[in-house]
Amino acid sequence: MKKFLSLLMMTLLTTAAWAGTVTIDLTAQGYTNAAEVTTVTQDGITLTFDKGTNNNTPKWYDTGSAVRLYGGGTLTVTAAENITSIVFTLASGGTDNLSADTGTYSNGTWSGSAASVVFTQGDTKGHVRIQKVEVTTGGSGEITFAAPTILINGETPRASYSTEELPLSLSITSNNGTENPYYQYSLMANHISASTIVNGTVSLELGDNEVRNLKEGSNTLYVCEAVGESREASNWASVTFTIAEPVKTVAAFNALEDNTSLTYYGELTVVGQTGSYLYAQDETKGMLIYGNAGQTYQLGDIIPAGWSGTKVTFNGAPEMKNPSGLAAATQNVVPTPVELTPAEVNLDNFGRYAVIKGATVSDDYIVVGEESVKIYGRFNVAAPTDTEGKTYDIIGVCGYYNAVQFMPLSYEEVQQAEPLVITIEPATTEDMTFDEPVTVTITTNYDDADIEYSLNGEKAVPYTRPFTLYTTTTVAVTAMSEEADDVVETTATYTINLPAIAAEFTPAAGTYTEVQNVKVNITNTYGDVEVSYYLDDEQVEYNEETGIEVAESATLKVEVLDERLELATFTADYVINLPAKNTISYVAPEHVTMSVALEDGTPVEDKVTRVAEGTKVIITAEAEEGYTITSVKVVEGEATLEVVDDPYDGEFTAPRRATGDEVELTDEGNNTYSFIMPAEPVDIKVEVEKNLEKNFVSYVAPEHVTMSVALEDGTPVEDKVTRVAEGTKVIITAEAEEGYTITSVKVVEGDVTLERDDDPFDGEFGAPRRAVGDEVELTDEGNNTYSFIMPAEGVDIKVEVVEDTPVGITDINAAGNSGVKYVNVKGQVSDRPFEGINIVIDGNKVTKIVK
Repeated sequence: MKKFLSLLMMTLLTTAAWAGTVTIDLTAQGYTNAAEVTTVTQDGITLTFDKGTNNNTPKWYDTGSAVRLYGGGTLTVTAAENITSIVFTLASGGTDNLSADTGTYSNGTWSGSAASVVFTQGDTKGHVRIQKVEVTTGGSGEITFAAPTILINGETPRASYSTEELPLSLSITSNNGTENPYYQYSLMANHISASTIVNGTVSLELGDNEVRNLKEGSNTLYVCEAVGESREASNWASVTFTIAEPVKTVAAFNALEDNTSLTYYGELTVVGQTGSYLYAQDETKGMLIYGNAGQTYQLGDIIPAGWSGTKVTFNGAPEMKNPSGLAAATQNVVPTPVELTPAEVNLDNFGRYAVIKGATVSDDYIVVGEESVKIYGRFNVAAPTDTEGKTYDIIGVCGYYNAVQFMPLSYEEVQQAEPLVITIEPATTEDMTFDEPVTVTITTNYDDADIEYSLNGEKAVPYTRPFTLYTTTTVAVTAMSEEADDVVETTATYTINLPAIAAEFTPAAGTYTEVQNVKVNITNTYGDVEVSYYLDDEQVEYNEETGIEVAESATLKVEVLDERLELATFTADYVINLPAKNTISYVAPEHVTMSVALEDGTPVEDKVTRVAEGTKVIITAEAEEGYTITSVKVVEGEATLEVVDDPYDGEFTAPRRATGDEVELTDEGNNTYSFIMPAEPVDIKVEVEKNLEKNFVSYVAPEHVTMSVALEDGTPVEDKVTRVAEGTKVIITAEAEEGYTITSVKVVEGDVTLERDDDPFDGEFGAPRRAVGDEVELTDEGNNTYSFIMPAEGVDIKVEVVEDTPVGITDINAAGNSGVKYVNVKGQVSDRPFEGINIVIDGNKVTKIVK
């Protein structure tokens, strides 16, 4: 490989001696801060920067004013001659870890002999900062054979090819008349590939396999005729070309460098042709094709893709020169001209099919307002001569020849439209007034007009249909018409005097001794009317026949809203003083849920609801569990009540006595009673007492005793609350405090046979009671626990306890007992200690007391 490279570079030139030095100053390239740097070419020397194994591409930084090459990155220096010396100027702040793939490198200087040198920045971190590269070439060569001829696709190689054209057909022919010559060739794509030697005529397809693969971007092919049996290279020929994405748009074409030969692979629409000038466009850009097109096209013809030419810039505008391969149109689609102003006829719109509307023509200029553009008669279309007071829509092609110009294809005179006129009906004058609502209609003399209006300066809204005014209003109207190309405004003021909405109440507001049915007569309304009625702010329904019933003192309010959308509110105060007859008074006593209603279900409120004589009234009264309703009475009278003296301070709800006769009451069952309402008010009296019913267990733990009662399954039994089914086993636990002894536990069965304390009300209001009955059999379960079987009646558990009396030591009789004895507070003697307090005796002598 090294031998090939050396021979390649030695034989690229003629036999003349040559030498020179090129200095590439990277600080003078005009890079912006952090710009990526890839390739720099100057005077036959090429510097190629690459990130190599690093993630960071080489970049220019203002800090240090240098290109930074990071660890693992490479810099390849190539020349058309043999390189003998490379000297770097490095900025401070970096680290020089450069190494070369050939020759000798040290302290910024390389020496050797090579056509290309690859420098690699060592390590994985850090960077070297390169400001200048000075390359010296020199040496001489002896030409043994003339360089061969290289053809691509049978033609002299172009500067660029599209990926659409791959593979490229390469042919090599000898210029030395050698029979069966040997050739060497090498394709440079990123790096120089290995040399290949072939015998005889060479015909290759570039880009058809890995060895001959081409890269997008620059590619250089070297070919020479080999020398004799040694196959050494002699007098190389080379060709450099670019492989790029196919040019399919005018924008991509415009971006090419001048003198680029190319094939155009996009479709174009013809917008004008005259002589050597063919103008065509794609969706956004226009192109001038200059030269012999070989085809005659019409406006809208579609030029097929796949023709060639050279991109150049002529007098400031891009064009495709020397076209070849243009084919006949495949179809015709007449384009719509893009609408431009004179100022928009610029280089960016060069070659586009366009229209300038509403223009005047003056001294070879197209004028719209204060903008103008020069006319150029490329298509030999004469401008109108009698242009005074006339405007035109001018269709043509945007041109450029050292300055913008417009090349007309046609002039169409624009007929002057009549002015846009707004008509508001009804018409009004300054002193005109209206005593009825006014319906306003707005029209214009153009059907395409958009109309907006505002009322009294409020936000404008689109006009879609006539509208009605009820108060004095100024109407402001704006109309816009594209057809008339006009915008106009006008106003109209309507002075409207309408009578205010009125409401009459019958009967009028006042004080009454009977229920009033009030009717309301509303006048002076327009269109759809909404009316709402309220009694003391509670909305009510209005009956057209009877009005609104006012049965008690209240304020009647009426709200009226008609099409004028102004809410009118009217009120009338009524004071109703009704006699106190025909009401029902009642109070549900504690522990009773009670309700009173008419037969149809209408609730009767205490001392409020008036009930007609002869109406059936339903009473529902239900006592809480543990209580019993003892009586329900209805007493006729004025609901004047007396409270009886209560010796129990209200604990059992002191009774009330109503004056009057008792009304007959019917027991309907299920805690329900009924009566017929008399002519006078009535008072309902319900009496209740607390139950001491069957199957309850009552108990009170005496002082100094901890006591609990539960069922056999552990369910607690609460005093006088828990019902216990007959036959259920009940467990009693009773334990005395230390120093006390339970003397008895009894369970007494009672048949709710009670003895009462003195009771001035004969027990009517729950005076204290004492239960008497038989004693229930009790089983001692041990450990302060007892049990019994619940009888059919309620029971009372009674536990008696006494304080323990310590036994005097002199009273202890331990005769006949040998050894240590223990005596408890009851005087009992044992060989083992008792629970609680013990007296320890040794013989007849007290020695100590322990707990």
